Amino acid sequence: MGAFQVEVLMPTDQRVIHSDPETLGGTPVFIGTRVPVQTLLDYLEEGETLDEFLDHFPTVTREQAVAALELAKDMLISHGRQVAARNAKNSMSWGRFSHFGKQALEAGNFQEAEQLLRIAVEKAESAGDWHWRLATSLNNLAEVYRLQDRFDEAEALYRRASQIDEKLFEANSTERSAPLRESGSRRLKISYGDPASDLASDLNNLALLCDAQGRYSEAISLFRRAIRIAESVLILRNFAETLRHVGQAYEAAEVDSRADMLTSSRC
Repeated sequence: MGAFQVEVLMPTDQRVIHSDPETLGGTPVFIGTRVPVQTLLDYLEEGETLDEFLDHFPTVTREQAVAALELAKDMLISHGRQVAARNAKNSMSWGRFSHFGKQALEAGNFQEAEQLLRIAVEKAESAGDWHWRLATSLNNLAEVYRLQDRFDEAEALYRRASQIDEKLFEANSTERSAPLRESGSRRLKISYGDPASDLASDLNNLALLCDAQGRYSEAISLFRRAIRIAESVLILRNFAETLRHVGQAYEAAEVDSRADMLTSSRC
């Protein structure tokens, strides 16, 4: 049977800890000795000093012992971080994960945003497969992927979100809605709880994704449906921009004019 080794490199690049089924049944020992690493920990736990341990086990070098203690410290710190992360995940609400995830996204920290928003999706799923929170979380995570040009992953989430909001829209669910926000040069609409507004937001986001991939015909179709469901200034502006991408300047100007009129009516 082959040996399984756990290695810690010293300055001389020598291995420090070794585990072999033929040596003390696989108990981790210091390289070149039959002294278990656990013996060092037991000595320190009993209040003995490192020097006393080395005096009793002269085959173990000071460098080996110090390296083993460094490994134990690193493992303890890593374990503590994992426990803290699990506790935070269990104690923080969906809203906080969503909030901090969007903050990380806006700061351009995509890795952190993805981690936080993935947890937000998990927590939202506990509310049910057809809850507006889940659609919102999927949209937010999809935006992380879209901004990294991970279009396939983003589209799958956007479409899942739209399926949820389509069902809520059909059922004429009524909850609260949130304002619009900007994201980069094109403006995304993120809304919460109002079925018509949420579905229009999903269609807008999908349309932006199609536009970014040059799928202009599909983008235009999605924008038109979004506007029929819940017309907004932001969606109109996005639609006009896509129309300009395909050379439809006249219709784009008409759409911009509609957006201007809508803005004026709200002043």
